[in-house]
Amino acid sequence: MGIITALQIDEFGTVGRTQDGQTLRSASRPPFSFDYEVLTYTPIERSRFWKLERHKLTEEQEAEVERHIDSITVDTELTTRMAQNHQARKILADTDWYVVRKMENGKEIPDHIIDMRMKARSLVVDE
Repeated sequence: MGIITALQIDEFGTVGRTQDGQTLRSASRPPFSFDYEVLTYTPIERSRFWKLERHKLTEEQEAEVERHIDSITVDTELTTRMAQNHQARKILADTDWYVVRKMENGKEIPDHIIDMRMKARSLVVDE
């Protein structure tokens, strides 16, 4: 496991990237002393969005984010489950239009889509 080099926090939770390319996920949004809707912390971008405006992080805010990153304990099992959950939810969202079309005009949903949605639903975990 490499050192976390990038962090993105938004309404869906936290996604981190390690120096060896592994993606880490968490459903949590860490509390900071500053407000944010989206926080991006990478080697080239260190900013937060608040009330639809982008703000560059101050040195103090950067230090606070770095302290948070240093405190992260990686749980690879949880990360794997969250990645599966994320992918399953994405499949369901991307194929919802088939269900809407069926409800609106009665056109059947292809069997492979029904099978894929059933498998995806079985992988979704409400956390």
